[in-house]
Amino acid sequence: MDHARSDDRGAVTERRNASGAALRSQSIRCFGWLLVTWALGATGCTVTVGEGTLFPPRAEVLPAMAQDVVRRNIELTTADGVVLRGWHLVKPNTRRTVIFFYGNRSSVVASAWALHWFVEALDANVVAFDYRGYGFSGGNASIDLIVQDALAIHHYAAERLGRAALPIVVIGQSMGSASALHVAANRNVESLVLLAPPGGLVDLLDAMREQTPWYVSVEADPSLTDARVSPVNDAARVRERTLFVSGTADALARPGAVARLTNACGARKKFACRLPGGHGDIRAENAEVRKCIAGFVHDRSAAPERTAPSQ
Repeated sequence: MDHARSDDRGAVTERRNASGAALRSQSIRCFGWLLVTWALGATGCTVTVGEGTLFPPRAEVLPAMAQDVVRRNIELTTADGVVLRGWHLVKPNTRRTVIFFYGNRSSVVASAWALHWFVEALDANVVAFDYRGYGFSGGNASIDLIVQDALAIHHYAAERLGRAALPIVVIGQSMGSASALHVAANRNVESLVLLAPPGGLVDLLDAMREQTPWYVSVEADPSLTDARVSPVNDAARVRERTLFVSGTADALARPGAVARLTNACGARKKFACRLPGGHGDIRAENAEVRKCIAGFVHDRSAAPERTAPSQ
């Protein structure tokens, strides 16, 4: 190897995002038509909305979540007094611990199916916290502080939960890849999995500009320009096995940005799965992504790279 069903809240979010994207697409076409009709002295434009606008296509029916997994509420207090809350999923006689950092606009609740899958498929206990300013946790969201909190989460999993004797696999999805990289660069882990990592803030801003109409200028304010987070710098300090899973049509974690992050990574062994699809397709609810993660963690593949065929 280059080597859905979430909970109801996650499903609603996906449908809202899909319907919003469809309406934006129709609105842009409508705007272009209005320019033409205005020039001809006519007015008016109709956007048609139907079930296809509301309901996104589903690739598969997800397997049922295991019933023998024990979920416990956990919390820790950061150095600046913010209380982070999350879940610890436990199953007897597991072989490793997974620490999961989800993507932006998600939560541990929205990640419930993926967390249970990690337990079963990776033979792991799983630790996942809501970021500050997200879900169950207190405080206000801040890129630098969220990434800094990741080290406290690793310490909690390794020391306070008594999991130091088990190998730790760190998994980061989208925005969560920055936290996962920071942990792998600064703490002992067995391996690192990055799902649709967007690269650095410059890459992210460039991707946003490409998706914005020509008449809109996208500029970063000081909360971004002053951020100290550097996924590329952290990647250079990673030494353990690392898997990059990316989408060939990802407009946010673009292939070029993922390639630069992969090249910068200092891991002794680097693996990649390049799969058809966009940013929202690179998650555990995708069967091809699950194959990549399980094969990497269980080391079942001898090939240096895996690229799924186009659908």
